[in-house]
Amino acid sequence: MLGFFISAEFQADKDPNPSAIGFYKVNDDLLSDLRQNPIQKNASGLGFIRRAELTRLSDLEKIKAYDNVKSRSARMTAKVDFQPAKGITISLGGSGAYSNRREFTYTYALFNAVNNPQLIDYTWRAFARFTHRLGSADASKDKSASTIKNAYYNIQVDYTKEHKIRQDDVHKDNVFDYGYIGKFQSLRSLVKDTVTLKYTDANGTTSDTSVYATVGYQDSTLVFTPGGINPDAQAYTQQYYALFGEPTNINNLLNDGALINGLRADPVYSLMWNTGREPNNYRIDDNVALRVLATGSADIKNHNIQIGFEYEQRTDAFFSSNPIGFWGKMRGLQNIKINLSQSINDVTFQNGYWDQYRYANDGQTGFFENIRQVLGKGNNEFIDIDSYDPSIFKLEYFNADELLLPVQLVDYAGYTYYGEKQKNKPSFNDYFSKVDANGNPTREIAPFQPIYMAGFIQDRFAINDLIFNVGVRVDRFDANQKVLKDKYSLYATKTAGELVIPNLPSGIGSDYVVYVSDFKQPSVNNIIGYRNGEDWYDANGIPVSDPSILAKLTTTGTLSPYLANPTDDIQKTTFDASSSFKDYEPQITFMPRIAFSFPISDMAQFFAHYDILTQRPPDRWRITPLDYYQNLMVI
Repeated sequence: MLGFFISAEFQADKDPNPSAIGFYKVNDDLLSDLRQNPIQKNASGLGFIRRAELTRLSDLEKIKAYDNVKSRSARMTAKVDFQPAKGITISLGGSGAYSNRREFTYTYALFNAVNNPQLIDYTWRAFARFTHRLGSADASKDKSASTIKNAYYNIQVDYTKEHKIRQDDVHKDNVFDYGYIGKFQSLRSLVKDTVTLKYTDANGTTSDTSVYATVGYQDSTLVFTPGGINPDAQAYTQQYYALFGEPTNINNLLNDGALINGLRADPVYSLMWNTGREPNNYRIDDNVALRVLATGSADIKNHNIQIGFEYEQRTDAFFSSNPIGFWGKMRGLQNIKINLSQSINDVTFQNGYWDQYRYANDGQTGFFENIRQVLGKGNNEFIDIDSYDPSIFKLEYFNADELLLPVQLVDYAGYTYYGEKQKNKPSFNDYFSKVDANGNPTREIAPFQPIYMAGFIQDRFAINDLIFNVGVRVDRFDANQKVLKDKYSLYATKTAGELVIPNLPSGIGSDYVVYVSDFKQPSVNNIIGYRNGEDWYDANGIPVSDPSILAKLTTTGTLSPYLANPTDDIQKTTFDASSSFKDYEPQITFMPRIAFSFPISDMAQFFAHYDILTQRPPDRWRITPLDYYQNLMVI
């Protein structure tokens, strides 16, 4: 009536995939020294060289297993079977797996294996299965030939949850610790001078006025305090200061090749990464799959009939970032909205001294404003990002577009752009049109949720010595996402039937897309060609084998369709995604299967079969609004 099974396993590998011929590493004493003292003065004494580039073969030792690639994993399986009545079995079970390993990185292996990325994977599955047997092989032989024998069916529901993390094992989700070297405090003084600016008095009269104003800053010293978070990386800058003293400003460090926040050491002769280089990726994958499976079988006379059905719904969500790039992004945004003003007002003029720097409000709120609010600074005050501890920064201080353009630093679906799991499922159009309280686009992207369904029926029977196996399977795959209505254009286009085209070539159909020389100013007078699906035609309706010929006739050198609305801009919140995108059309595949066999002799048998087989896309089946957003050029 009741049975159970349980098993558990633990596995530890020093190196899950060792080289068959071995590998080399720098001996421990030298590597320890390189990590603490990575540079030395060059021959002229004016610059430095990386000491790893002086490594000789005698400094290496051969090893059988790679360094720092250990793997730990555990697996557990359990199942309970219950028979409440004869012919009925209920099974409940599940399994769990955990792995924690270091990813082998070939270019890290010689000098920097200590920084191999960490990969953690939690996966668990649970299922419930109901099986009902309606007949048996030893049923009474005197029953009629139409008796259904050996009939059964089962229904199974299973659920899978997978959570993966790729990270630095020390920094984990503290993304601003990646690439952090330390605090750089610029000691500077104001530079003042007499400048001529526009002055408007109370009567509205404008004139040129000379005032004593702030015209810039003069750096004197850049003070460095090691951060202690990435000791191998900060050693480059510590040793630079020890060898050359304090530089004037951060640009001196950049020009000399020393490390600042957000920079990593250069490779050794462009072959292997040097000591202190951290992995530039923090990623979370959170995937769920729900599956329902039903199968059945029965012997009817001399036929064995099998039927089955399957339904699977996946929900794949992820967040990925290149966190070391956040430092350069912050440095570029920290004072971007403070400009030299060209005019003054009565109040500031009466003070006799005037600070010429002014906050230029562009109507958007982002890192510039948010970090000043956290620091208690005014919008017209300069700040120095490198002088603060990384613990004060959060991704929420950026607006979405600051992390996506012009350089994409985050990628996500089912998460927010700052790495929080979504509570609600946004629509496709939300990415383009939804804004927050400050009017900034939130760029929300729903998780990927493809749907797969399949059904089959199969009959196995015999006619004398000839055995047949005949069936059909139907698969239905729905990527459950939006795709372009016209894969050749990001924006809605006009067809020949929607325009009044004088002297329209006779072979051009009303549904042919029209192409013009200038997509910003389309006109029936600058038509250069047409397209029907994959077939291209010139303005006279003559087929064109290479559409690049038409591209040469445009003002941009690229193919320019006649746009329904030339002012459409995917970067503006007024963009209507429904004009360019449509639902993915599910793919339905019929797969007949016919096979037969018969004996040729006591020692041989003849087989023949005809099948159509398909499979679901293994990868590259997901596309998000961000993929279109990053490719703004109209094709």
